[in-house]
Amino acid sequence: MHQSNLRQPPRENSGFEPQAGYTRQAPQRPVNQHMHRPVGSQRVAQQNTESEQGAGIGYQKMTHQRPMQAGHVQDRSPSPAQSVTRPEQQRGADNDKPVRPDWFLQLNTYGGKCAFQLETSQTKDGWYTVNIESAPRENPNDQSNKRYLWNKKTVLQMTKSELPILTAVLLGLLPSARFDNHGPNGKCLEVINQGKNFFFKTSGSGLSMHVAPVPTVDAFLYGSMALTQYARNFKGLSTESAMDVISRLANQLSDQGGYKPAEVRK
Repeated sequence: MHQSNLRQPPRENSGFEPQAGYTRQAPQRPVNQHMHRPVGSQRVAQQNTESEQGAGIGYQKMTHQRPMQAGHVQDRSPSPAQSVTRPEQQRGADNDKPVRPDWFLQLNTYGGKCAFQLETSQTKDGWYTVNIESAPRENPNDQSNKRYLWNKKTVLQMTKSELPILTAVLLGLLPSARFDNHGPNGKCLEVINQGKNFFFKTSGSGLSMHVAPVPTVDAFLYGSMALTQYARNFKGLSTESAMDVISRLANQLSDQGGYKPAEVRK
């Protein structure tokens, strides 16, 4: 039998020490490709590569997130794009005005020389009331010109005690009323029930006088708005009950003269 002259390496744990000139080589374990799995960021990188090599429609590239260190507090404050806007900070699309409340209502009457407008409002103390605004017509002699100069308007806000009186006049419970001494200009509003229509006038120191007839139908619409605002101030008070209260008030004021009637026109 032929014997090989090649020297065989000793087996492990055999107690045999290698002779001079011999170098021990560590045995290598065969690599099982099916058992080899990347971990950590290597796995993410491999998934990125596989995703990029596949059919690419709708693919999203994965990013490796650094683990959070001990003691680190994650910032959960909203980004500028996700910042929350409060309702009072919201702006409307027209002229960048604040968004109006759901109870807001505005009614207008356009006369030959002036226009009058009533709208719901609130005082600084939160009392629900109405504003009366008036503006002159740009050119009363030009019938095709329907523009009114609202930049020159006069505005009066009814006080807590004036609101029920105005409501009584507009709903036909009092013949007239005068509301004066509003603001530094001493602005004044006069409303007179003339039967066929209502007469409206605003004036003030250094202000133009605005006068216009208001149709009876429009005046009763104004009165309904004022009545609703009056009832809104009292929780649980219906508009029917508010109407009864204002009727009783109008009867007593008419009998005792406890209010300012409008000046009689001559």
